[in-house]
Amino acid sequence: MAKFIINQSTLIVKYLFNNHGQAWYQRRVPNDLQERLGRTKFNIKLDPAAGQPIALVQRLAKEHDALFKSLRDNPTLTIPEKKLAALAILSFYNLKQGDGNVKLGFAENSGWEIDDTPHLNQIHSDLEEKKRDGSITEVEKLALVALTQPFPTLLSELPDIYFEHHRAGKGNDPLFRKKVLMRWGKLIEATGDIPAESFTREHARQFVSYREASGVKSGTVQRNINDIKAIFQRAKQENVIINNPFEAITAKNLGQDKVERIPFTNEELQDIIKFCSENDDEIRRVILLSALTGARLGEIVGLRKKDCHLDEATPFINLVPYGKRRLKTLNSVREVPLIPLAKKIIQKQINDFSGEALFPRYCDGIGDKKPNANGASQTINKWIRKSMHIDKTTHSFRHSMNDLLRNANTPKEQRDEICGWGRQTMNDTYGSGRGREIKLKILKRALKPIL
Repeated sequence: MAKFIINQSTLIVKYLFNNHGQAWYQRRVPNDLQERLGRTKFNIKLDPAAGQPIALVQRLAKEHDALFKSLRDNPTLTIPEKKLAALAILSFYNLKQGDGNVKLGFAENSGWEIDDTPHLNQIHSDLEEKKRDGSITEVEKLALVALTQPFPTLLSELPDIYFEHHRAGKGNDPLFRKKVLMRWGKLIEATGDIPAESFTREHARQFVSYREASGVKSGTVQRNINDIKAIFQRAKQENVIINNPFEAITAKNLGQDKVERIPFTNEELQDIIKFCSENDDEIRRVILLSALTGARLGEIVGLRKKDCHLDEATPFINLVPYGKRRLKTLNSVREVPLIPLAKKIIQKQINDFSGEALFPRYCDGIGDKKPNANGASQTINKWIRKSMHIDKTTHSFRHSMNDLLRNANTPKEQRDEICGWGRQTMNDTYGSGRGREIKLKILKRALKPIL
């Protein structure tokens, strides 16, 4: 297997081998199938002109997985798996779909006897014999059909095209793939796994109605549409389909069903701060920092120890992207000053846990994995409801900070800078040290009612 370093992350690719600078697909055939296949392993030289080696290996691996499954006579084999298995049979004979329509001329043949389809002789010999003795399988019949009638590209195959051609490394991110495939699965639930070429705008509208009927908010439906539209657009760019059926398709009543995030009251914040200070642990420290900095939960759990500058004249945390940790917007990159209680919390966390991450429960600190903000959010939301008996979520901390800043007569520009909604003009105007000092005074004034 081969190893690749992408954005400081190590990606191990099974079945991909480097043979003197040439990429090869190498895979052992399962013991119980070696006699039926007539070989113990697959050794396939990868053609650089056919695409990226990683993508080619992934495609071959899926085909052979389906082939092995079909050879074991699995009655639950689905249509996409049958197609992949049939393609794997063709590749076994060094063929691909449509090759049955290729005729070779005299110059391309050897010997005196003219045969315009010598590339088909072996597969016809083997499978015709199986036809005669009645042992030919459904998948092998499909392989013969595919020689002259190529399979249509099914909806279930489009995400692989999207991942293969996505920007560097993103298509191999497990969390990204899981999110995209989950939303794509909703499309197949609504319309079935039909050929991509036959998918129409009516199907697209059918999907929108299907999602809305399930009771999800219009914003969620629109996010589904955006992901799906991107996959169809990539398929269009790769000439798999002619038109993007989701072009200009939007959710109905977009934004009209949006639920307003209700901030915590000052009394609720005081209770939360008191409880978390008395029940000191990692998750309670995450909650306190969310309440005292106005930072997003993902920004907090993704902090590394080196992002925490506690020995400066004005202690602060530096919110920056790294590895697979991303910030929501360009304006989210900022320095947030720390009031004494927030500094104390971070110092405790640094002392209590080893490694690069400030909160190792939710982040590895080196960027190999995306910080698990969703996991932290679920834990905190459950705690807020069950322990504090407050029907609000982690999002309310940021809304509360905005209210505290507003009530302290903080101009909008400065509120935006502290919470990461606006450009960091204080740093630009006064220098980073002066900007931090100003922001700390603003934060102290805003937090005074709850501390």
